[in-house]
Amino acid sequence: MSDTEHSSRPQADASELDAGATRARRLPRGPERDQLAAALKEKYDAGATIRNLMKETGRSYGGVHGLLTDAKTSLRGRGGARRVPSNDRQA
Repeated sequence: MSDTEHSSRPQADASELDAGATRARRLPRGPERDQLAAALKEKYDAGATIRNLMKETGRSYGGVHGLLTDAKTSLRGRGGARRVPSNDRQA
């Protein structure tokens, strides 16, 4: 079986790819990653949310969360009002 017979998917060259198509972005490595993580940590510590940082950087929730974790960021709990158990409520 030749190489052309083996693949059932047509191969697209660069001119056929949609310029607007989204592709997974790899997180940088080494010092570049450390700088990005430190910048995100600074913004998160100043009050930005992970979702805000997602929109700003174009990265996924998991990517931003991972960078914050790598930067040893103390992550906040989820927002919203706390529920009080019914037996602890005052009448």
